[in-house]
Amino acid sequence: MLTRLVLLALPLLLSVTAVPAAPRFTPDTAKDAATLKKMATEKRLIKTGERTPAKWMTDAEIQKLYAQHAHFMDITDTQRLEEGAAPRPASLLDSEATPTGPTQQAIVNPIIAQGNTSLMKSTLETLSQFNNRYYRSSTGAESANWLFGKVKEVVAQSATKLQVTVSQFQHSWGQHSIIARIEGQNDNKETVIVGAHQDSINGGNPIHEWTCTWC
Repeated sequence: MLTRLVLLALPLLLSVTAVPAAPRFTPDTAKDAATLKKMATEKRLIKTGERTPAKWMTDAEIQKLYAQHAHFMDITDTQRLEEGAAPRPASLLDSEATPTGPTQQAIVNPIIAQGNTSLMKSTLETLSQFNNRYYRSSTGAESANWLFGKVKEVVAQSATKLQVTVSQFQHSWGQHSIIARIEGQNDNKETVIVGAHQDSINGGNPIHEWTCTWC
C-alpha cells in the first residue's frame, strides 16, 4: 500500500470513445472576444529545452510550435522556480531495471474488473457537449467547473473508507486544475502522481476553432 496516492488531473482524462453530441453549453462570446484580443498582443515566456534560454513569444509563435509538434514549457507564471533551481534528482530509472512485462497482475486485475465504463461513457458524452474545452475559452472554464462537481459527486457516492479530498488549483487563465488526493493506509513514504488533460487537445489552431463541436 502507498502512504499517499495523488491523482492530479489538468484536469481529468476519461479514455473512452463516444459519438459527440450536439453542443449544450453556450460560450460567452463577449468574454471570448476579449480573451482573443488580449492573446493577440500578449507574450508568454517559453522554454523549448532544458539548456535553451527562455524566449518571450506571441501566441501566433506558440501556435507554430504546436504545428511543428515541438516540445516546450510556458514558464511565464513560474519564473522563480527557474532561479537557482537545484540539480534534477536522479531518476529511479537510472538505478533500477525497467520491467520487461507486467508484474502486479494480482493487484491490478481486480481493480480493472471493478471499472465503471458506463460512468466513463456518460461523462465523456457530457464533456463532448461543450462546444470547446480550450483552456482559455469560457466553455473551457465551464467544463472544468462541471468536472470538478462530477469528481466530488463520484467520491461522495463511493462510500470509501479512505481519506479523499478534491480541490481546485487556480491559474492565471480561466480553466482551473482539479486535484483528487487519496491518502494511503501505512507508513510508506512513496507518493504516486497521475496527471491527465481535460482541456482541448485537437491539433488545429484553437484560436480559430472555438466554435467547433468536437474539440
